[in-house]
Amino acid sequence: MEIQFLLSIILSSSLLLFLLKKTITRNYSRKTDAGLPPPSPPALPLIGNLHQLGRRPHRSFQSLARKHGPIMLLQLGRVPTLVISSAEMAREVTKTHDVVFAGRPRPIAVDIFLNGHNDFAFSSYGDYWRRARKLCVIELLSQIRVQSFQPVRREETVALVEKLRLASGQAVDVSALILGVVNNIVARCVLGRRCEGRGAGKLGFGEVAKKVSLEFAEFSVGDWFPWLRWVDTATGLIGRMKGTFRDMMIGGTDTTSTTIEWIMTQLARHPSKLQKAQEEIRRVVGQKLVIEHEDLAKMHYLKLVIKETLRLHPPIVFLLPRETLDNVEVAGFGIAVRTRVLVNTWAIQRDPTVWENPDEFIPERFENSPVDWKGRDFQYIPFGAGRRGCPGLSFGTVTLEFVTANLLYWLDWELPKGLRCENLDMKEVYGLTTHKDKPLFLVPIPHSF
Repeated sequence: MEIQFLLSIILSSSLLLFLLKKTITRNYSRKTDAGLPPPSPPALPLIGNLHQLGRRPHRSFQSLARKHGPIMLLQLGRVPTLVISSAEMAREVTKTHDVVFAGRPRPIAVDIFLNGHNDFAFSSYGDYWRRARKLCVIELLSQIRVQSFQPVRREETVALVEKLRLASGQAVDVSALILGVVNNIVARCVLGRRCEGRGAGKLGFGEVAKKVSLEFAEFSVGDWFPWLRWVDTATGLIGRMKGTFRDMMIGGTDTTSTTIEWIMTQLARHPSKLQKAQEEIRRVVGQKLVIEHEDLAKMHYLKLVIKETLRLHPPIVFLLPRETLDNVEVAGFGIAVRTRVLVNTWAIQRDPTVWENPDEFIPERFENSPVDWKGRDFQYIPFGAGRRGCPGLSFGTVTLEFVTANLLYWLDWELPKGLRCENLDMKEVYGLTTHKDKPLFLVPIPHSF
């Protein structure tokens, strides 16, 4: 037994030394090939900086960036990862060196959920991606196509308002209802029909999208230690992902519903801003039976509210991960080929050197401001920027504007009995999209015109 124990110690030590040598050699070769790397926090053997991720990596990386700068290199297991935390560095990645940073890594979740890289958002940069992007932008997500879905948006939103009317005076799960209406809109626009769960234990499309979002962000050993991909199978992660994927048809529901959820949360927390938004919407619409698409353009304050919500709560706190296609120099630092890149949108949009009172909800900060969400202002990139920016921007923003406008026009809102504005829970849970940790419950009251 003693000999076996000794042999196991020797073998384990040998393996550890081999892996350490391999890591050191690889890191050294990267430095000599690409130049002096960006600043890095101290790393541990084998795991690198994985222990510093925390439950909310966007907040952890913001803290690290305050110490090490807006461009820093982390070693996440075996994966060198560049973290970008300022508007200036985001410009370098998404505009100045856009092509070099246009690659996509191959997370295990993508292979399982999206059938390899045949999906547009996660496909590698190349001919297929260019053709798919052209098809999406011109044929599927053009302004004309988006406007053609207005009857669907209207029908589903009217149904939502009717549900809320029937629940007058009762605390309702607004988060679930918003997820449901966006689910129905997206499913009908893409599939031509609703996509709802049938039978006990079956998840509707919206719930599946939310579950997918959380599992995308789940720690996968194989992503950070490629030679240990078998561990994911042993722990059941792949099995659970495949089970979810069989129920999932498309993406896009979660980001829009999450944004509306945060809009309603912030307005419930700031009653004066809620009242201001409602007064504007009711003034624009008058006493018509429906809100027309053309009315949205006149709702100036509503747009400010949406902008500020997207600043504080970008639906995706890190832009979808990129990967360098070649060695490149950024801000005097050498970045090696095949480096994973995370742009911390959440930190950039709360940068105190750019935004006054960055953690406060102040829609008026966008009054008379040229800053928009189209990716031209790098201090504000909730939908990304450059050639990898979100092609579904028009579809998503029209949907969230229309649904929110109806919620504020037809209904007044109160907090459940005993709950004060300042005590409203604002904690988030990290995922591919960043949801509220706890569902939002509010009391709807039909407005008397």
